[in-house]
Amino acid sequence: VILAVHVGPTLGIALNQARRLGMDQKFLTVNEAEEQAVLDTAGKNAEGLFFYSPEPAVPSEEMRSFNRIFEERFHHSAHPLSRHSYDATM
Repeated sequence: VILAVHVGPTLGIALNQARRLGMDQKFLTVNEAEEQAVLDTAGKNAEGLFFYSPEPAVPSEEMRSFNRIFEERFHHSAHPLSRHSYDATM
């Protein structure tokens, strides 16, 4: 298993290079792997990618409140990193 923490399409590039080198290990990464840029870059090389998310299974009242306020202000859903950043500064 290869643990790959990344930002954006960098993971896609790493997946492509690993497969080109004949590496068939599983990749484990963080929830940023959900970014469309990863799939756009890696294509079929992203198949079998595992990722985890530190998001809670049941959102707290504070999380629901943050999401509501964020969506009212920015007119789109908050990315998990937005929630983590807010939580870290409070």
